[in-house]
Amino acid sequence: MKTEDEFRAEKGQSPIMAGLGALAENFGRIHASLERSKTQGSFVLELSEEEAFVRQLAKELKMPLVDVEEIHKKFKKVDGDQSGHICKDEFKELIVSQFPEGVVPRKAQLDGYWIEVDSDSSGEISFEEFLLWYVQTGGIAGAVS
Repeated sequence: MKTEDEFRAEKGQSPIMAGLGALAENFGRIHASLERSKTQGSFVLELSEEEAFVRQLAKELKMPLVDVEEIHKKFKKVDGDQSGHICKDEFKELIVSQFPEGVVPRKAQLDGYWIEVDSDSSGEISFEEFLLWYVQTGGIAGAVS
C-alpha cells in the first residue's frame, strides 16, 4: 500500500485519482483470476461452516439468501454469548427491537411467541428453530403488524 505522498508523486495525480487507479488494477487482477478459474473449471468459493449452514437453510426453505442472512444477523445480535442459541429474554429483546419506537408488546403476546418458537420446550432456541417460526408465522413482521 502506498503512502499519500507516494500517490501525489505519481505523475502529479491527486491521492484520489491514484487510489482509483490502484483500485482498478486490483479489480483487473481479480477479474483475470476469475476468468482463468472459469476456463480451467476450478472456481472454489470457501465458506465458513456458519455461512454454509445459512445457505443450506435458505435453499431448504426456498427463501432468498439475502433474507435469511438478514434474519441471521438479527438473531446473532441478541445471542450475547454467541452460542448459536438464544434464551427467552434474548428472544424478547429481538422481538421488542422490531416494534416501532414507543410501542411495547404485551407480556402475554411475547410469552405466546416464545411458546410457538420454542417447539421442543428446551428453554432456548437455535437459529433453525427461530427461522422456521419466522417462516411459518411471519415472525417479526407478523409480531409487529
